[in-house]
Amino acid sequence: MHLPRLRTLAAAALLLLCAAAPAAARQERPERGSERAESKEQELLGRSVKLYWDAVRWGDAEKAASFIEDPQARVLYRDQLEQDRSARRVEDYSLLQVVLNPKPTTPEALREARVTVRLSGFTVPEQILKTERLDQVWYRTLTGWHLRWEDPAQDVDPTLAPR
Repeated sequence: MHLPRLRTLAAAALLLLCAAAPAAARQERPERGSERAESKEQELLGRSVKLYWDAVRWGDAEKAASFIEDPQARVLYRDQLEQDRSARRVEDYSLLQVVLNPKPTTPEALREARVTVRLSGFTVPEQILKTERLDQVWYRTLTGWHLRWEDPAQDVDPTLAPR
């Protein structure tokens, strides 16, 4: 008589374990999901930075300026990049470091990232190859990653100007 009761208890314990396992796995998934989202965000930022620097390297001011969010600042940036192209050329670049800041806690706050790039290029007419290290701040909006750019002719960052 004890044997059927023992089997019933063992079956009930097995059912409880099987029911608890999917719940425990579901609790682990958000962490894996957030890691995946973080990895995809890092990848998107890396792609944006690469597209930007490829455009700068090949003198495509229009494409490079597309990474400036504010339309007025974008026009200024494109004009400056076209002027700089006649005096300065980027021959090569490499991404040294891409650091995503933690997600902001409020929805209206922008997520930022710090990007460090090594540039190789020369100035005209000297044509002496120089290497420099450049730190940039990028920020995320619903439309993608944008470069934070300050117009050297102004003391105000036009990408932060109120709209």
